[in-house]
Amino acid sequence: MLETLGLTPYGIEGILRLAVSALLGGLMGLERTRKRRGAGMRTYMLVALGSAMTVLVGEIMHEYAPNADTTRIAASAVSGIGFIGAGSIILSRANRVVGLTTAAGVWVSVSVGLAVGCGYYAGGVALVIISIVATMAGEKIQTRFLSHSSIIRLSIFFQGEANVLPFVHEVQALGCRIEGLDMAMPISDCVSANMLLHVPHHTNHREVIEKLRCLPGVVFAEDI
Repeated sequence: MLETLGLTPYGIEGILRLAVSALLGGLMGLERTRKRRGAGMRTYMLVALGSAMTVLVGEIMHEYAPNADTTRIAASAVSGIGFIGAGSIILSRANRVVGLTTAAGVWVSVSVGLAVGCGYYAGGVALVIISIVATMAGEKIQTRFLSHSSIIRLSIFFQGEANVLPFVHEVQALGCRIEGLDMAMPISDCVSANMLLHVPHHTNHREVIEKLRCLPGVVFAEDI
């Protein structure tokens, strides 16, 4: 009866692999959930769980068809996850591409599921730990590095095109220099523009952006 239900030693091992895959995928997704990203803990858990089952199905099919290339099943899991990754990448109102890290994390969670699905527990655990450390530490390093940069990439929304030139003069008065001013077509009464702002070394980026937000005619300003 138990063998009919698939509860053989291999079947029980498969259930363990699925549980571990879901757990590790959830751990990866917690970091994204903390930042309120679209693909969070549940998405990562399901992706890792599904990819683990993909490997298990491939192993079972190999028993019935030894000459079949069952590795294609795992390969299709890696390529098929693209639709979720693409769905997590969006273009913000500031023309900033966001979601790349989330998409990459979802892709890595497939590898976690594949590793655990074929019984490579140590590799799956190591991949999760390294991914979480790399994501969290990398963000801090990147933020620290960019905060010491003399270049700020800005997205600005103006209340009318007439406020652009006075804004440029105010920026120059702050000791900054604008490069690559790229203006978009006006939408209603607002005009958006992206630019590179060269600031003096050791300048606090947040203070500069806050000053720019307080300038007349500026509706929105963001570091992108």
